[in-house]
Amino acid sequence: MTFAFGFMVMAAIFLRAGVGDIGAAFGGIVEPKYIGYALVMYVGTIASSTTRWAFLLGKQFKKSRFHHLFLLVITGTFVNLITPGPRSGGEPVRAYLLSRLNPKIKKRDALASSVMDGYVLVAVFLVLCVVTAMTVFTLWTLTPLLYLGAIGGLLFVFAIGGLGTFVIFFKKFGTNFIMGITKRLLPKIYHIKHFRSIRKKYKTCGKLEKVAERVVCDFFVNVDKLANDPKTLFTAITIAYVTYFFAIMQLHYIFLAFGIRLPFLIVLSLAILPELLGLISALPGGFGVLEASMVLLFESALGLTAAVATAIMIINRLISYWLTIFLGFLCTSFLWHRILGTSKEELWKKR
Repeated sequence: MTFAFGFMVMAAIFLRAGVGDIGAAFGGIVEPKYIGYALVMYVGTIASSTTRWAFLLGKQFKKSRFHHLFLLVITGTFVNLITPGPRSGGEPVRAYLLSRLNPKIKKRDALASSVMDGYVLVAVFLVLCVVTAMTVFTLWTLTPLLYLGAIGGLLFVFAIGGLGTFVIFFKKFGTNFIMGITKRLLPKIYHIKHFRSIRKKYKTCGKLEKVAERVVCDFFVNVDKLANDPKTLFTAITIAYVTYFFAIMQLHYIFLAFGIRLPFLIVLSLAILPELLGLISALPGGFGVLEASMVLLFESALGLTAAVATAIMIINRLISYWLTIFLGFLCTSFLWHRILGTSKEELWKKR
C-alpha cells in the first residue's frame, strides 16, 4: 500500500512536469562523465559506511572481513529502504547475518556495534540538519509546506536523537526502557500461532522474559564499551561525516552533469532537507515524499523548471534508492542462501 502511494506520487510528478519535457531535459546533460563520478561517490558512501562499522566492530569485539561487511551494509540499507518507519530495521538484520557468517561474533556484540553505528550516523545527521535549517530560513524563500516540513522534521529528528542518547549513554534508563517495551510485546509474540517453536523451547512466557532480560543487559554492557570510549566515538563520527560527504558529492556531480554549479553548502542543504522530509513520512525509504520534496525544493530554491528538477531527481534516486534496492536484493538473496544452506562450522571454514 505504501509503495502504491509512492508510485502515485511519482506519476503525479511526471504528469506535472510532462513526460516529453522530462525527456528533453535529459537531453540537456552537458557532461555525462559526471554521472559516472556520482556512481563513484555512491560506492564511496557504502565503502565508508562499511569502514565505520568495521572500526566499531573491531575496536571492542571481533574483526570480520571487509567484503562480508560490505555486503551486509548493502543488505541492511536495503531492509531500511523497504520497511516503514525511521529506517532502523536494517541494523538487527545485518547483525544477525554477521553472527551467522562469523561464528566468533555473538549476536549481541554484532547488534551493539550495529546500533552504535546507526546512532553515530544519526548524530551527524542532526548536525547537518541544523546547518540545513540555517540555510533554509536565511537564504531561501520556499513554499509554506516545505517550511512546515522542515520544522516538523527537525523536531522529530531531535526527539529521536535525544531518546537515542538517553538509551545509549544512560545504561539504567536504556535497560529499563527497552525491557519495558520487551515485556509488553513478548506476551503477544509468545501466543502467536506461527511461533510454536518459541513455546516449545520456553514453556512459559516468564522464562522467555528472563532470557530476554539477560540478553538486553548483555547488549547494554557491550554498547557501554563503545559509548564510553571517546577516541572510538570521535573516529566513528569523523568517518560518518565522510559518508555524508560522499552522499552530498553524489548530488553535486549530478548537478554538474546538467551544467549547474552550486556552492557546497547549498548542495548539502538540497541533499539533507528532502532526506529529512522523507524520514518523517515513515514511508519505506521516504518513497514518494522524498521525490516530491526534491522537485519542489529544486524549483523554489534554484528556480529550475519542473522538467529539469524532475530529471535531476530521477538520476539521483535511481542511484541512491533503486540501485540500492537492486543490489540489496542480490546481496540479501546471496547471503540468505549461503547461510541457510550451510552450517556455522562450514561457513567458518569457507572464510
